[in-house]
Amino acid sequence: MTWHTTSSHSRGYGAEWRKVRELALRRDFGMCRCPDCKGRRLPANHVHHVVSKADAKRMGWTPAQMDALENLISLNKDCHDRMHGHKARAETGVDGWPK
Repeated sequence: MTWHTTSSHSRGYGAEWRKVRELALRRDFGMCRCPDCKGRRLPANHVHHVVSKADAKRMGWTPAQMDALENLISLNKDCHDRMHGHKARAETGVDGWPK
């Protein structure tokens, strides 16, 4: 996981983002819309940019276009991590060893 040295607000995730994020979660009825879920009904707790902010900036998008509801999808944590290439953390048993 990457640890940012700047605030979430300075990266474009301030009060306005929280409002848009809530709208996206409501639009999707709080459920994951990941295509890999194949119809499973999993609760969403993350909102993902379909076209990343970095790619959108390179294409000349405005901040409003980047955070438009059409560019957002609600995901559960596992799907969001997978889309960002994060490896799942190994589950450990009570003895501290991986299962």
